[in-house]
Amino acid sequence: MVGIVELELISLANALLFLTLASVQDLKTREVYDLTWVFMSSLGFVLAYLRYSREMPLLEFLLIEAISVAVTGLIVLALTVLKSIGEADALALVSIAVCFPRVPMVALVSFPRVIPILTPALPTLTNTIALLGAASLFVFAHNLVLIIKRKDLRDLVRNFRKRELPILLMGCIPVSVRDALEKGYIPAVEVMDGKLKIRRHLHRIEEVGEEERRRIFEEHLSCGYETTWVVLTIPLIPVIEIAFLLSLTCGDFLLILMMLIAQAF
Repeated sequence: MVGIVELELISLANALLFLTLASVQDLKTREVYDLTWVFMSSLGFVLAYLRYSREMPLLEFLLIEAISVAVTGLIVLALTVLKSIGEADALALVSIAVCFPRVPMVALVSFPRVIPILTPALPTLTNTIALLGAASLFVFAHNLVLIIKRKDLRDLVRNFRKRELPILLMGCIPVSVRDALEKGYIPAVEVMDGKLKIRRHLHRIEEVGEEERRRIFEEHLSCGYETTWVVLTIPLIPVIEIAFLLSLTCGDFLLILMMLIAQAF
């Protein structure tokens, strides 16, 4: 008979297989087939039942699955409505919750007893946010160095409002306008009265239509601008997969930070 540890390893292999497939799809086309999550969740649910059926009745198993999916689902639904994550990203986290309603025994870390039925989908979410935060700080520092080195970039940012600059520097990158036209970049700035201005509600900019996108960049060229700022888009599924592995090997970064703060005081 296959043991619980072996079943957990098979469950982990199942999750990583489909997360990797989804990551490849996300990197290539920025879209993920819904069937990816259907297969991952279906196999994950069956494997989870095989693990827990030895220690609890069916109704109790269904209850912990329902709690795991409901808690994760409500959080990602709110983030999706706020346009903080996409539909595929939300489905990835819910699928992890289905596969692992509790932190598996094969995890290299333990979580506090106050949350014994914690699904690794939740630390995966907080670790994803932490990784994106680290990436934003890196982009911010990189952009500052570029501005110091390049006079053309210093000239560009002089027209921007100071309170908008941190958002621009953390979530955007400077590129050639011609490259932006060819590679489908999302414009972060536009020409107004002959000068480049940060587009309104930069933190909520979504992908613009192709016609509008080309119009904005062609207006750059017509006004003599060779360099512009574009929105840095990071495929989230690969980040979620890395965050999932970190949740099982290193723990929840947010929880670790909170515990360190609590110990300090």
